[in-house]
Amino acid sequence: LEESHAVLDEIEKYQVRMKKIWEVFADEGRTTTAANQLPQVEAKCFSLQNGWDFRQVMMQKRFLRKVRKERPDEILMAPPCKLWSPMQQINIAQHGEWYLKKLTEDRMRDEEDFLKFCRQVYDTQRVEYRHAHIEQPRDPLSWSCRSWQAMKGYDATLDQCSFGRKAYDAQGEPIGPARKPTRIRTTKKSLALGIARKCVCR
Repeated sequence: LEESHAVLDEIEKYQVRMKKIWEVFADEGRTTTAANQLPQVEAKCFSLQNGWDFRQVMMQKRFLRKVRKERPDEILMAPPCKLWSPMQQINIAQHGEWYLKKLTEDRMRDEEDFLKFCRQVYDTQRVEYRHAHIEQPRDPLSWSCRSWQAMKGYDATLDQCSFGRKAYDAQGEPIGPARKPTRIRTTKKSLALGIARKCVCR
């Protein structure tokens, strides 16, 4: 939640009218919730939980039409990243060639379903002089996939513990800071500069 507020603080610095902020893929929509507490901000969340299944081409086209019509100021996207995690190398080592083949097929489908769509939204915002931001962990292979090659913008890397993120046990009790290294590709230079923070935990 603290990270969400940091993003919003950078956005709010340049606020001169009612801002439209859209959050895409987020299950909980924490940024949307935080944004709607700000004055002169109208935030919306678009996820599977409220009917936006972006695996469907029809839904992607519908969303892009909505973007062009309603012209949101900021779009924050956090597509699924599990398939692209470096931890998948452990599964490959454990399960062998059949798992690698399946993972490759799943990644191709994921790139077609989500990563290309994110690139379309990002570029639409950029060429129309609005802003878009893509969030992923710092090191997944999604950053080097073909769909995201030569994506113009600014990168920020941050450790989420620096925004107060905590790890919790099975009973929901906090057990300490959760570093979770994260990377954000953004069209907004001020956001990239403002949100970059490193772990200072002792």
